[in-house]
Amino acid sequence: MASPVSKSKRRCLATLPQLQDLLEQLEEWIHNKKSCARIEELRDAKEAAEVVSNAREITSYEQSLFGWWKWYSRFNEANNNCLRDLLFGDVMEVSAQQIKNPQQQLARLPKLKKSNLPHSDLLKMLQSLQPKPDNKYTKEDARKAAKALWPLVEHDTGLGGKWDHNYVALDNGQIFREQTGRGEAGLAQLIWRLWKLARDEMRAVTLSVRVRTDSRLHDLCLALDDHYQMSSTVCPSTLWEMGPPKIPARVPFTPSHSSMPDDNVKSNRLPQGPDQRFYLILGTPGALTKSHWDRGVQAVLYHTIAGTNHAIAVPREVALLLQAIDESIQEKVGVIDEWRELVRWGIKLEHDALKACEPVIQSGTFTSNETMMILPGGGHAVLTGEDGKVVLAGE
Repeated sequence: MASPVSKSKRRCLATLPQLQDLLEQLEEWIHNKKSCARIEELRDAKEAAEVVSNAREITSYEQSLFGWWKWYSRFNEANNNCLRDLLFGDVMEVSAQQIKNPQQQLARLPKLKKSNLPHSDLLKMLQSLQPKPDNKYTKEDARKAAKALWPLVEHDTGLGGKWDHNYVALDNGQIFREQTGRGEAGLAQLIWRLWKLARDEMRAVTLSVRVRTDSRLHDLCLALDDHYQMSSTVCPSTLWEMGPPKIPARVPFTPSHSSMPDDNVKSNRLPQGPDQRFYLILGTPGALTKSHWDRGVQAVLYHTIAGTNHAIAVPREVALLLQAIDESIQEKVGVIDEWRELVRWGIKLEHDALKACEPVIQSGTFTSNETMMILPGGGHAVLTGEDGKVVLAGE
């Protein structure tokens, strides 16, 4: 199996040894079966339902509207305190108390046969978007791709916002958000930019592209959901609805660990739901989605259309802490003089924290037509393989 990060990319990382060390550690886990356990493969939907039931703390979608507050509150509490911890406390000492958590975070679902999905023309079109490092695509190719894709997708906000993607700036490790234009023209710019970044050996992933619910691509996603019996068995429709609660841009939270919001919070500020749109995720070779947990509370279906994903299961509480620290650091980028040191420190912290978690870390590689299930609140990091990736994901 090819290494997810090429030698030439390693040379590019020479100015940021902390990031290089983190990537090399992830590579070791991916390719050395003795370093950490493999992500468990589930036999069928019934077994998947049992695993999800054991992982979540709530029993219905209605409860998730309030259970979400519990997770959001804990995240913000960590986020607000983490810079103080950076200066006055030992964050590793805090996380070390939480790493011996054997709870399952990720699972592998049975491999899908291409013949089990409809709309083969759409699958072929999605595969053509793959940001390979040796692609020869032109701007005209990007315009044609956007023309075919435009009726099927929309911006994450649903309001025609500018398309954006995140990529790592190699000189300082900053996770930089780059925006392109709006509409079909902006989508063409986004596709072209990802193809070009892949050729230039820059790591980038886009999370702003959502599948329109009135499109044939949504029908394809529903067929994927039906194949794995996500809505009928794993998260049965008698208790759950497909899609997480919609989260307002700014939501007040309870400082305590209570699962209920404050009495003075108006009901119309509660999360609205469900958001049934799937994600279309594109990633260039070597792109790293750092340790995090998804703010929804349901199982996430993560299906690889093309390319390779290397997934790492991270204990939930550790992923929560690392994500809170990372977001706090990013808020300080360019604002304080020491932000570059904070970025380097944050990357080193993730390396050290994951190394300390090694006894309970699981890893696995997912290629075309293979599907990962992220358990409710499951911590994880994803490293894109050398051939880039195209993914459909939904809750």
